[in-house]
Amino acid sequence: MAPGQSRPKGPGALTTERLARACAGALAVACDAKWMLVDEAVCAGRLHPLEASGAKFLIARRAARSAGTYEDFYAKFPTSGGRGLTFIDPGFYAFAPLSTELIHTLMQFVDGAFLARFSMCSPQLRVRADKIASEGLARITTLRLGQRAVARWRTELRLFAVLTNPPNLRSLLSPSTAWAPIRDHVDECYTSCDNFLVYLDERTNYNLEDHRAYMAKYALRLGDAAVIEGVMRTTEPNERHEHRRDFYKYLYTRKRYLKNYLSDHHHPAWCATMSPGTEISNHFLRVERVQAAAAARKSISEYSPLLQSAAKHDRYFPDLEVVDDADDWGYVDAMIAMGY
Repeated sequence: MAPGQSRPKGPGALTTERLARACAGALAVACDAKWMLVDEAVCAGRLHPLEASGAKFLIARRAARSAGTYEDFYAKFPTSGGRGLTFIDPGFYAFAPLSTELIHTLMQFVDGAFLARFSMCSPQLRVRADKIASEGLARITTLRLGQRAVARWRTELRLFAVLTNPPNLRSLLSPSTAWAPIRDHVDECYTSCDNFLVYLDERTNYNLEDHRAYMAKYALRLGDAAVIEGVMRTTEPNERHEHRRDFYKYLYTRKRYLKNYLSDHHHPAWCATMSPGTEISNHFLRVERVQAAAAARKSISEYSPLLQSAAKHDRYFPDLEVVDDADDWGYVDAMIAMGY
């Protein structure tokens, strides 16, 4: 509920009495179990008391539609058959009528986007979501907040969401707070609807190979290591070999897409517009070295515990070190800048 929001008033306001009158009989019986869970959600702090009536109304409306009594249900309300009803939108109400135990179970298996939505239900679920996100990061990646190849995502929950829910390219470049750590560093030419966004699909469909390939290309051109890894998680092993071949080519073009600052002190390390791709390629090269050594059953004890954990993760750019035509693309300077 928005700060300062009060109970709706007037002839169209939803009240407990009106809801009980409209749901008398079989409909009330059908809704009773979920209504009890709404009351439990209020007691647990997951739902504001003023939002409870709206949550119960939405549950009753769904039950009436399933029972085929939708019109009769609405006819019992004033204001044009109920169409002018006003109530406080319970927002993420769909997960309010669930037991606390079931919510905790669901949170173990949902992706980062849904985990973030759960975290907004109550302070207790926020703590729970943060803990699950931290455990999830340790399980799937070596990326952490504060690393030079990672943008400023601020919380582990947001970083986990980036990795498990890779962005739609249009949303990544549009005025959205969620993707601000990336968008704010992209040249304005590519965030203008008149120049670039107008040619993009409304939605990046990661079920389609051509969409995945297009997004992988632009993740390397303007994303941080988290966006790149999130996109690569959606690809198939046979696709990753092709992306490995184009790895340095697209990293080199980052200076075209990201703002070219006058000084290294004025931009995040992951942008690397002065020496294209340095931090990004350093990260993926280190990870691939560990994974290649582990695959060859060689010792990886010389690496840090964090890098050693990469041996259990997916290989996104297999055999990256043996890309043999990098010199033909003219990227020798970039490789020298990386110290390899």
